[in-house]
Amino acid sequence: MFPAYLLLLLLLAAVLCVHSDVLTQPGSMVVKPVSLTLSCRISITRYCLHWIRQPEGKALEWMGYKCSSGGTETKDLLKSKTSFTVNTSSNTVFLQGKNFQTEDTAVYYCTRCYAAFDYWGQGTIVTVSASSTAPTLFPLAQCGSGTGDMMTLGCIATGFTPASLTFKWNEEGGNSLTDFVQYPAVQTGGSYMGVSQLRVKRADWDSKKFECAVEHSAGSKKVPVKKQVQRVIPPNITLYPRWEELEVGSKVGILCILSGFYPDKLSVEWLLDDKTVTTSPVQRKLQSVEGEEKTFSLNSQLELDRSQWTQGSEVTCKATHNAAQGPPTGTPVSRTTSICSVFLSSTPSIDLETPRFRTVMTQTEVTATCVVHSAYDAKVSWILDGKDPTSRTPVNQASRTTQSISSNLTLPSSQWKTLNTITCRAEHRCFNSTEKTSNVKGHAVSSTTTVLIRRSLPELLKGDSAVLECAITQLSSSDLYVTFQANGVDFPEKQYVDLPASKGPHSLTRRFSIPKSHWKRDNTFTCKVNQGFSNSLVSSSKVKLFGELSMELLLVPSEESSGSGTQKLMCSGWGFNPKIKWLSGSEQRSAADNEIRMGEDGHVALTSHITVTQQEWNEGKDFICEIDDKDLQKTVRKSTSLCTAFPSSTPSLHLETPRFRTVMTQTEVTATCVVHSAYDAKVSWLLDGKDPTSRTPVTQASSTTQSISSNLTLPSSQWKTLNTITCRAEHRCFNSTEKTSNVKGHAVSSTTTVLIRRSLPELLKGDSAVLECAITQLSSSDLYVTFQANGVDFPEKQYVDLPASKGPHSLTRRFSIPKSHWKTDNTFTCKVNQGFSNSLVSSSKVKLFGELSMELLLVPSEESSGSGTQKLMCSGWGFNPKIKWLSGSEQRSAADNEIRMGEDGHVALTSHITVTQQEWNEGKDFICEVDDKDLQKTVRKSTSLCTAFPSSTPSLHLETPRFRTVMTQTEVTATCVVHSAYDAKVSWLLDGKDPTSRTPVTQASSTTQSISSNLTLPSSQWKTLNTITCRAEHRCFNSTEKTSNVKG
Repeated sequence: MFPAYLLLLLLLAAVLCVHSDVLTQPGSMVVKPVSLTLSCRISITRYCLHWIRQPEGKALEWMGYKCSSGGTETKDLLKSKTSFTVNTSSNTVFLQGKNFQTEDTAVYYCTRCYAAFDYWGQGTIVTVSASSTAPTLFPLAQCGSGTGDMMTLGCIATGFTPASLTFKWNEEGGNSLTDFVQYPAVQTGGSYMGVSQLRVKRADWDSKKFECAVEHSAGSKKVPVKKQVQRVIPPNITLYPRWEELEVGSKVGILCILSGFYPDKLSVEWLLDDKTVTTSPVQRKLQSVEGEEKTFSLNSQLELDRSQWTQGSEVTCKATHNAAQGPPTGTPVSRTTSICSVFLSSTPSIDLETPRFRTVMTQTEVTATCVVHSAYDAKVSWILDGKDPTSRTPVNQASRTTQSISSNLTLPSSQWKTLNTITCRAEHRCFNSTEKTSNVKGHAVSSTTTVLIRRSLPELLKGDSAVLECAITQLSSSDLYVTFQANGVDFPEKQYVDLPASKGPHSLTRRFSIPKSHWKRDNTFTCKVNQGFSNSLVSSSKVKLFGELSMELLLVPSEESSGSGTQKLMCSGWGFNPKIKWLSGSEQRSAADNEIRMGEDGHVALTSHITVTQQEWNEGKDFICEIDDKDLQKTVRKSTSLCTAFPSSTPSLHLETPRFRTVMTQTEVTATCVVHSAYDAKVSWLLDGKDPTSRTPVTQASSTTQSISSNLTLPSSQWKTLNTITCRAEHRCFNSTEKTSNVKGHAVSSTTTVLIRRSLPELLKGDSAVLECAITQLSSSDLYVTFQANGVDFPEKQYVDLPASKGPHSLTRRFSIPKSHWKTDNTFTCKVNQGFSNSLVSSSKVKLFGELSMELLLVPSEESSGSGTQKLMCSGWGFNPKIKWLSGSEQRSAADNEIRMGEDGHVALTSHITVTQQEWNEGKDFICEVDDKDLQKTVRKSTSLCTAFPSSTPSLHLETPRFRTVMTQTEVTATCVVHSAYDAKVSWLLDGKDPTSRTPVTQASSTTQSISSNLTLPSSQWKTLNTITCRAEHRCFNSTEKTSNVKG
């Protein structure tokens, strides 16, 4: 039973629906027995969903619930076939049913319980059925007119399963109707049948449409409920002429077809230009059956005279349809046709054919033809230069067909030549008048038209040697004829040309074969274009074909090697129709190729080549080219050969002898002679003027088309004995020629100088023991240089290849002395070995490895003592000296260093330092140390102010005040000047005593050579003195003084 508390919850639901939660269920489903799954989705995340079902006609039944937290409960009676699950991610609760049968068919609801069943899903209709069949609908309407204001409509649904089915009634437009009755379904056999009735007003039945619909698990259906009325179908009308199918001259048939009408009461009326036709048409009626729906068709044909049709008369077919019962007679239907409507958009085209230019020029009468392409029987007329010609000449309308009309106009040729234009006009009421005009006068020759005459090369190649071509460009669209002329007189033949009527300019070519009677040297040929009836233009060029025959025979340069290649000869002939033949002696030779060209004057240039072997060519054979013109019966010939091709070509010889070094270092040497010549010359050798063949073989190494190379190989020992070697070339095309080379070489010149010296640049780079051999005034001869220690050669030979110029040469060669020869007693020289027996030793000698020496000097200075500087200079001589300055234990930086090298190879190194005057005056020692690390030697010297001036005792000058000064002044001054380079200390003694305790002494000034000191006393004190003494003291000299007696 349905629990009582559920009923209470349902009653409270309406009051407590304050939340907006949404529950979503599927609408309906039909399932087979055994299992099903229903879903219910809620829009909140914390919930408990209950399932309740209601079978048709029964009360609600609670089935169980499932919460999002996992809590669940199921009705005891349903636990064996029902369970619940939840998917918290999608907030969905599922009902799983198993073993469901047809009695489980019901509407299943899900609902949320929150103090009551406050939110419900829309419910899912579940039908459990083994099978399901959709219903078939049959509409029912009341028969007869009946009585009263209401009508009853019915709807029967048959053959459906399961039994659940719902009827609905609707008006047209979708309005639902409620005043109907649905009777319970009745089972008949294995299916069901249902019935529903609807009551409607009679007025609505006449004006509205109704629809019966059912909803069923196997599918929804609907069917209209219609009122039966009498069937009336108006005719379809088609009208077309059949005149094209009939023979010319017969009647024209107009066929009217009325099809698909019902009932068969139909009458037909024909109208011609809106007037009823009295002639009876031919009619035939047909019936067609489509299922139970039959219709009728009627064919009616009217015949007219062809003239009535072609003139454009309008023909109308009108049909009136009368129904047997029901609505009154319908509106008549009609169709109208005419020849104008059949060819509605067909504007006729006109073809106007005028006589060809040639016809006008050669016939007495000419005919123009106008063809009008039209189905209409148009009127054709002619206009000459804009005027009607009928008063002057007849017009003949020659023929017509169903699609065209042809008209001819015949005129005398003389009249035609005077016309400018001719017009053909076509007129008919179905179209606007149309016409076509042709310009028969033609265009004037264009100012850009060019006419050129030339000889035809293609015709010459075909064998027709005297054919002219007239080339015409930039022609207007006008007919013309072309004539050819000899010396300005026309040949009789006229060549007519019909140009197309396009806008663009035209080009054409015409040919003419010159009669043999005009094959004369003084004849000049032109061509003339005659365009229209009065225009002409003569060619700007002229052709003069029949000139003299001429030729040229040339040698074609070849790069192939002599003796192994070929030589190509080229012969060119100019004339009317030249032919070339090649001969060698009496033997005819085949040409490799022939090339033909034609000049603007019509003369033919023929070029032919033959290829002969290099051997034949080198032998000096004669080759003859013969030019023959059989048309003009003329022949010329020329010949050539190697000798005539190079008549003044004396060959040049290049004689290459082995290098001096090669002779000195190899056991065998080779001389090469290259003869530059196109001739295959014989090359021979002479040694000191004699033939060497009995002594050594000569090899002719190679040959090209321009040179021959020959080699001569000899032992080096034999070569050194020779004075001269000669290469000789011989050939019959030139006088024997030769080239001689002096291989002995020149003696060393008496002016040659050889000097040896040490290399300062190499020393500065860090290579301290490099010698240079400087040689001047050398002759042009190869040589080698050797260096010597104590007259003995070092093994190394330095070879030099001097150029073969006349002027004397100079050169320098270097040599690095091995350390094993770095000895004090070694003297070095160099020797020049020129040729195979001449030598010259250097006039100078170098003795590098001597003792190390030095000098330390004081550089004079003009600056005052105590205020300037003192400069010291140290010079060292030796192999590779280096200088270092010291003051006590302190190293001093040099101001500058200067290096020089003597002729003996010794290096002189000079260094300066600058010291302050104070340091110098104090008498400090300054040391210069000269070191040669290569020789591991060191020397040193020192200097100071005392050593620089060892015997310099200073002189003193004592100046006392004058007697008058003492007697007239209150104070007087005595002055003492000490002449010395030393910065001496100056002191005073008054009567032999030191005055410093009684009066001050002033050292007034000092220079580099003197010191001045002043003593100032009161005049009264001066008068009491007997003597005054000036004393000078310095550690570089003994104390010295000067005394003056001032008492008098």
